Amino acid sequence: MEFGNDEIRDITMNVWSAMFDTELRLADVPEGRFRENGLTSCVLISGAWEGAVTVLCGKQLATRLAAQMFALEPEAVSAEEISDGLGEIANMCGGNFKALLPAPSHLSLPAVIDGGDYTLNVPGSRMVHRVGFDCGGEPLVVVVFMRERPPVRQASQRV
Repeated sequence: MEFGNDEIRDITMNVWSAMFDTELRLADVPEGRFRENGLTSCVLISGAWEGAVTVLCGKQLATRLAAQMFALEPEAVSAEEISDGLGEIANMCGGNFKALLPAPSHLSLPAVIDGGDYTLNVPGSRMVHRVGFDCGGEPLVVVVFMRERPPVRQASQRV
């Protein structure tokens, strides 16, 4: 089952308008943008369709978003709240994406990676979508990986 970047854009913008008062616009975000001071949240989807949805951004944006989510001043947001907030964003984007997929499909708990110098591997998958956004002057990227049946060479993305 194939979806286009338009569906990922629409899902992300719908999640954004429901959760945040910051405008989200499409933007070109080069790969490697989050090597320093980045965060990545990931949810896996398993079942009739298998893959992953990831959300990548800088710590400054993640802090700002967590402050809005938890009604706090940015300087009062803890590292745990930042992680919880970004995990919830990936969970909501992944859950909305999952709603477009054939049943049964199941969503994992979100995982959050703090730091940027790593390679994310989703074994047996390939990157099928990468959509960049600008959120109040800060970059954000949503990436979707899809597992091939039978598995193909492993896909990875350098953040």
